[in-house]
Amino acid sequence: MIAWLSGTVLELEDDRMIVVVQDIGYELTCTRAAVADLRPGDHVEVYVHPHATEHATEWFGFHSQLEKAIFLKLISVQGVGPKVAMSILSGFGMKETVRLVTSGQDKALTGAAGVGKKLALRLVMELRETLLPFREQFTHSMEIVLPPGVVTGTASTVERALSGLRNMGYRPAELAAVAGTLHEAAAQGAAADALIRLGLSLLRKEKP
Repeated sequence: MIAWLSGTVLELEDDRMIVVVQDIGYELTCTRAAVADLRPGDHVEVYVHPHATEHATEWFGFHSQLEKAIFLKLISVQGVGPKVAMSILSGFGMKETVRLVTSGQDKALTGAAGVGKKLALRLVMELRETLLPFREQFTHSMEIVLPPGVVTGTASTVERALSGLRNMGYRPAELAAVAGTLHEAAAQGAAADALIRLGLSLLRKEKP
């Protein structure tokens, strides 16, 4: 089964992307993190999950292997189909999804499209223990050292941006490498969302 694709973005929408790999176009429904900062013509590497039904096979795309792993845990719960799982991941991000489930916040989970009260409670009951290793992994990766000279006025903005990137699966060492550039941009007045886009661009360029 195909689990990962590397190719060129042909078309791009909010949650949909066509990736051309050796003259074949794969249409993917993607999480927000998977399509962030991409444009048609960009090279992309994406983890995928093909979901087959009696009528067709749908492809779902993820920013990282960790994001895909959490998706697979979500769809293991009865009543949580791939589209609902994608709604949860795109709406909350990986880290917040894991935090809400493992801390029993079923009411907050109803904020995702397609998640009602009963389904939210089922998610908490069935995955609370299962997702604990993911929560521990995120907790261990929380400490990122900001570069010397970061002033109070920009530190919180940089930290929010780094937190958003961390939720997408980037490791502390990767984030530390771009923190200085993000601080410089924050000092020029860039907001957290702009810093996230800048960080994604830098991190993708650093991939071999």
